[in-house]
Amino acid sequence: MNFGNNKDKRKTVDIFCRVVDNFGDAGVCWRLARQMAFEHGFKVRLIIDRLDVLASLVPRLGRALNRVSAKRARVRRSRSPAPAFGYLVDGVRIFEWKTRKTPTPSLVGPARLLKPAHLVIAAFACDLPDSYRVQMEGQSSSAAKTRTLKSSWMNLEYLSAELWVETHHLLPSLKPSGLTEHFFFPGFTARTGGLLRERDLLAKRDAFLKDCNAQARLSHELGIPDLFDRPRQATLLIFVFSYPQTPWQKLVIAAGQALQQRLLDVERIWFLCPQSPSRPQLSTPLPTGIEVKTVPRLPQNRFDEILWLSDANFVRGEDSFVRAIWAGKPMIWNIYPQDEQAHQPKLESFLAMRPLEERGLSLAWNQLSGELPESFSVDFARWIKAYDKLAEQGRSFAALLAEQDDLCLQIVRAAKLAPKENSSLDAL
Repeated sequence: MNFGNNKDKRKTVDIFCRVVDNFGDAGVCWRLARQMAFEHGFKVRLIIDRLDVLASLVPRLGRALNRVSAKRARVRRSRSPAPAFGYLVDGVRIFEWKTRKTPTPSLVGPARLLKPAHLVIAAFACDLPDSYRVQMEGQSSSAAKTRTLKSSWMNLEYLSAELWVETHHLLPSLKPSGLTEHFFFPGFTARTGGLLRERDLLAKRDAFLKDCNAQARLSHELGIPDLFDRPRQATLLIFVFSYPQTPWQKLVIAAGQALQQRLLDVERIWFLCPQSPSRPQLSTPLPTGIEVKTVPRLPQNRFDEILWLSDANFVRGEDSFVRAIWAGKPMIWNIYPQDEQAHQPKLESFLAMRPLEERGLSLAWNQLSGELPESFSVDFARWIKAYDKLAEQGRSFAALLAEQDDLCLQIVRAAKLAPKENSSLDAL
């Protein structure tokens, strides 16, 4: 299968995604795919093993899945419900990643007809399907003799602030078959791959923060129209998107204590939480002045606006973490937990770049010691008292990172699919 019209000379990109951390993995891959299509004009395919997870972030895909499933039920066919050319959404063709192990994994369904693209991205160290990789090997062996396509293969790793990332970024791995895989590490310094950021993201953020009507419309959409029933500065709005093991109950209690002690000049503290069956339930009545608002799950662009509307953000994983950084607000990161505390160095490395007032609460929120420290309320109080300082530093941190080339542009340049000028990154 080609991308369609053979006369279309646009560069092609395939992104493979195995979902591990649910919304984070799918969210990162979708943002990258859309940016590749919109900002760089590439023909992009996203091959993902959890269409349902992606559909929860992309309503148009969800509606397409529902239409195809309904049609399949009517005609009572047993074939894969995906259309032959995938689902076309926002300039990206989406395919379901299904494999048949006979004797090695090979793609099945419509995705089995895919031919390797100019740029192949394996997200988060996932293995490429064997059948797809065999085609890449055939192209590589014949590329020296003919003008056939030779794919550039990037392994997009997880984001980390650890120092070793700088020395491993873009390192090649030569395979026995002759293919070369390059490791692409997102990061926070000029010697890493940067962060995902659309060209107009910060401009959109600033425009939203100046538009009181847009903020009021969003508050109505979220079911909190009374956010503006008094001066906006009277309410501290905190968005909380976390893993189930976080001390949610203690956070609410600590906020109530901070409100009673008037540590911040606000009349009430509201927590916004996405609808999720995994969110812990509160076992005691809410303290006076504290409210918990459950909000519906919204598309990615609306999710960004929630981060902008909120005064502070507790976020998890990687996708919402990066978007909270660009929001420029005080934030606490709930890192994805790994076996043997492998996530602790990643969190510690990030906190080394952050204000000291954030450290105690962040470590407590992630419960790296296995139990909640008794100092949780004190850590929260220290964090909330420093709110104005944290807000200023959040804006400065986002502005500093925005001076670097964004992750998508760096991948494109590393794969030699775009001009190199004005880039600090050497092409491969």
